[in-house]
Amino acid sequence: MCLLVPALHSEKVRFLEYQNKPGTSDIVVVVQLMGSGFTDQLTVDRGELIVTSPTRAILKIDKSQLPEVVTLTNEQLRIEAKAVIMGKPPKEE
Repeated sequence: MCLLVPALHSEKVRFLEYQNKPGTSDIVVVVQLMGSGFTDQLTVDRGELIVTSPTRAILKIDKSQLPEVVTLTNEQLRIEAKAVIMGKPPKEE
């Protein structure tokens, strides 16, 4: 018998929100992680998952000190992937 374990993979990060907290050096970031293997069993070691789908997850980090390395874990299957959140989002024109 062959048991297939779905892969957990984060391949792209897109900024949805980036705000400096007044009077501090803290930054609030909301990002969309794009990849595969995202399930309702997904947890993160940093921040809060707001929404997940099989290929996208929205993550909010309240006291970010960019860059961030976030570990995504499928608790049921015990598999992990990392997402790197770097720099500032591109400026809107």
